[in-house]
Amino acid sequence: DDYADIRQEMNAVAGYFRQEVLRGITLKDILDNFKELQEKFGDRCILRAVHFIEENERVENEVNALTSGNIDEFLRLVSKSGDSSYKYLQNIYSTKDTANQGVSLGLMMSEIFLGDNSVYSNGVCRVHGGGFAGTILAIVKDNAVDEYRRNMDKIFGDGASMILQIRHCGGVRII
Repeated sequence: DDYADIRQEMNAVAGYFRQEVLRGITLKDILDNFKELQEKFGDRCILRAVHFIEENERVENEVNALTSGNIDEFLRLVSKSGDSSYKYLQNIYSTKDTANQGVSLGLMMSEIFLGDNSVYSNGVCRVHGGGFAGTILAIVKDNAVDEYRRNMDKIFGDGASMILQIRHCGGVRII
């Protein structure tokens, strides 16, 4: 199972450092032991471990960006996180079924419809959830939402896109 492989590979790298999980292991630890890790576990384990380590730092930076109101930095970090998921975590499509790459298509079409995401012309996108199954997150500027949805539904079928809005107060329990 592709998803289980992620956990297993990360735990293998953690085990090398006599840890159960990667939390607390640094990029320096990985780099200082790179050759031995590569020989023992292969390349993908290292890629996934580095994603995990850097993703935890990114999440803290995303929180700081949102807290300080720096939306451009937050969007940059979301985009970078998505790139890392694609390249390093490799949870976008199954290597057992390379003919079907719906998440990859969704990300490609989103980048086409949203424009050059290096300047965030109309938004950013990334894989969402555990990956593999077909869910992406697109943060789209208000003035581009309707067109984005039409374009995505044209490709993936009516109702394939859902518009969600986050209240100003965030996630709360309504009594």
